This record gives sequence, structure tokens and C-alpha cells, in this order.
Amino acid sequence: TSRTKAQLARVDNFYRLKYDMCIAEQIADECSGDYKTFLTSMCMSQSVVDATLIHEAMKGLGTDDDVLVELCCTRSNLEIKRMKEAYARMFGRPLIQVVRSETSGAYKKLLVRVLLGRRSEETTVSKKVAEQQAEQLHKAMSKRIADRDAIIDVFTKCAAVQLAEIDKIYLEKYGLGLEAAIDGAISSMVSSGFKRVCKTLIKDPITVFCELLNKAFEGWGTDEECVMRVLGGHDKQTVNKIRERYGVLYQKPLIEDLDNELSGDFKQ
Repeated sequence: TSRTKAQLARVDNFYRLKYDMCIAEQIADECSGDYKTFLTSMCMSQSVVDATLIHEAMKGLGTDDDVLVELCCTRSNLEIKRMKEAYARMFGRPLIQVVRSETSGAYKKLLVRVLLGRRSEETTVSKKVAEQQAEQLHKAMSKRIADRDAIIDVFTKCAAVQLAEIDKIYLEKYGLGLEAAIDGAISSMVSSGFKRVCKTLIKDPITVFCELLNKAFEGWGTDEECVMRVLGGHDKQTVNKIRERYGVLYQKPLIEDLDNELSGDFKQ
């Protein structure tokens, strides 16, 4: 756990040469359950982990929309590109084609636009443009039937920092934030997935990961698959950012919750 995925990949190459098997194969022989999944994920590149998880989310009857939205909406344009390449290599079909077949309506259109990987990644905001975009969104969401194409256009073009500025202006001008506005304009009965995507895109990925972990610890039992996905699927640098942000958001160390909620080898 002290090494990055790039370092582990180099270790894996030496391991193959010396023992004629990869580390993941050794883990599969020696470990089990969530602990095995966690260690295996740590040894894989993020693109392979992402491709595997998104395949599992769409396999069989129904779709795990929580995982699908998380993987599509928290990745950078480069990470999306690599995930699509890994998916095509591993499963023989274009990821966007599969997403189109597993989703429908505005939700499908929104996810496909996100997976095109053309969202701005600017780190500065334009208040003037944000004011115009807030007005555009208010007009789209004030119609008797919300103009989802207009909503898709703004949410799939703007960087997270720009959406945060739009959210701030929207709240000041119209008395509610974008999440509340989306809840009021879009019916959960019809478009829960659409709403989930929009609400995820509003936040920066590190905050989303912290919220997922906090939710995984709520109530009886722990969603260990979520913990594995968030902490095992990312590099050391990202995990450190999650740890720091978690402490700020919830006023307690992430390691404290992990210590309370996990057990056995997985906990260690």
C-alpha cells in the first residue's frame, strides 16, 4: 500500500520473470473475498480496474447505475479515454456501444456525452459566463417539461469548478442550488439516473469519493465493495487526497472510520 500503481506494475514485471506468474495470480491463490479483490485492484492499472468494474455494472439483467455513474462522472478525459481503450481490448466491444444498449432516454444521452471525454478541464472560472449559464439552466428547468438537452449541454461542457460557480450564482439569484433545482425539475420516477449524473458532475471527484465512503459506512454493515472501488482502484496520490478531504468534510480521520467499519486482513 506504500507504492504507486506504476511502481507495483514494475514489481509485477520482475515477479513474472522470477516466478512465471503475476502478482494477481498469486493473490488469487492465497487470498479470498473482499481482501483478494482489494489487493488485486491495487495491482492493476486504473484503466483495467475501471473497465472491469463498468463491465460488472452492466453484466446480466439490469444495470448498477450507482457504479456506472461513479465511473463515468469522476474520471478525467484522459482516464475516460484509457478506460474505453481497456474495455474494448478486454471485452471486444466499444464501451459507448454497450452503455447505449444498457441505458435509455436522456440518461443514455447524458452518459454518452460524458463518455465522449470532451468536458472542459479548466481550473479557472468565468463569472460572466457562469451567470449566462445559470440563466440558461433556470430557463431550461422552469419549463413545464424540463429542457434536458439544454441541461446536458451545460453539464457536459463545463469543468467542475465552473459548475460550482454556476451553482453559487444560481443559489444567489434563484434561492436554491443546482441539486435542489434538478430535484424540482426532473421526476425521479422517470429520470433518477439523469439526476444522479448531474448531481455527480456538480462536485469535484475527490468530494464524490469521500461522500461514497461516508455512505458506505452508514447504518448496519459496511459496503465493502464501495471501499474497495474507491481506495483500491486509485493511485496513492488520489487516495491521499481522499484521506485529507474526508477529514475536512467529516471532522474525523478516514482511518478512524476504516478501523471501526472493517475487520480482518481487509482492515489491515
